Amino acid sequence: MEKKLLAAVIADRGIFEQLLSTNIEKELSDPIKIIYNEVHKYYDKDSSALSVDTDLIKQSIERKYPKHYKALNSILDGLGDVSGINVLDTYIALRKNSIGLKLSSALLNTDEERVASLIEEYQSVSSVHEETAGSDEVFIGANLKDLGIEAEREFILYPKSLQERTRGAGRGHHILIYARPEAGKSLVSINLGATQAKNGHRVLYIGNEDPPSDMLLRFISRLSGMNRDEAIADMDTAYAKAMENGYGNLIFIPMAPGTIPQIVKAVQKYTPDVLIVDQIRNLDVGAEGLVHILEKAAVEIRNIAKKYKLLAVSVTQAGDSATDKLVLSMNDIDSSKTGLPAALDLMIGVGNNPDFERSNRRMYSLPKNKLGNVHEHFPVVVDPSLSKVNSI
Repeated sequence: MEKKLLAAVIADRGIFEQLLSTNIEKELSDPIKIIYNEVHKYYDKDSSALSVDTDLIKQSIERKYPKHYKALNSILDGLGDVSGINVLDTYIALRKNSIGLKLSSALLNTDEERVASLIEEYQSVSSVHEETAGSDEVFIGANLKDLGIEAEREFILYPKSLQERTRGAGRGHHILIYARPEAGKSLVSINLGATQAKNGHRVLYIGNEDPPSDMLLRFISRLSGMNRDEAIADMDTAYAKAMENGYGNLIFIPMAPGTIPQIVKAVQKYTPDVLIVDQIRNLDVGAEGLVHILEKAAVEIRNIAKKYKLLAVSVTQAGDSATDKLVLSMNDIDSSKTGLPAALDLMIGVGNNPDFERSNRRMYSLPKNKLGNVHEHFPVVVDPSLSKVNSI
């Protein structure tokens, strides 16, 4: 079965991406795992690749594993054509059966920690199977009017200078906010979440970075217009003003650190219009190494956005290269590879330096912008006391 899986991921990037959430590596034998990891790196390097050039994989293996090249090359040469979707469905069915047997044993032994872990694994694998079942929607000669396409998309992205360069965002879109520590990641994500809540959208905010009390106080400040000291001095007034401006549309769930099945469960329960995950680098997604964690998390959050028809916003950290830097690029994301940007529609890099810090400004960079196809950088004004962002 593992050779058929290998053939499927080599032939179809879509199958490879769907398998990312299953932590398939631990199920593979060592020789197959070596080849699979080379396939993974191949897709990492080229986000546009739809399949793998096996000759290049062979060359890489020959350089890295000269003693084992003959055996590994033989495996690659022995791979035949397969039906990727049928291989994937069969594998998922086998994995679910295997997990089910382990779960039964854990239940009999009252191993609660093992039970919880296996249930999460089962849910994660099951969600992949649901994705392969296809879509109930089919479009043939669809009219633009029937698709509900408008000049401005459903979700207005504040401040105005950002909206002008994106024309807003829609359901199924995935946005990334990234910046250095203390540069304003949470400020920007709170501003985005608060403005969506004020506009009547239900916002689910997953926080695994800062204490809930700190974050909720900042949301109340943003929506009430009262800074921290003012809000604490008159809590009833701050709360009432925040509720008038959409605070009741915010669902805040702290996670430590959180998993994709937990996020899916929350999405199913609260049916949000907007999902914000702060931060994706902290999620437990069953991958090793920050590069693979970020890639896998981004792919999973994008899948959630598509499946549940919501706007997804992920937050992560910029690397050392972004220190005191105003204009950020894709490469400034901490441990960034092509697999992460490939899962995004809009990237908002928040740049800062001492001069901008003193004048309460930040520089927004849009290195990827499928929403408006404008790749510019522009300054904004921030009010840290209210977690508010304004155009200049």
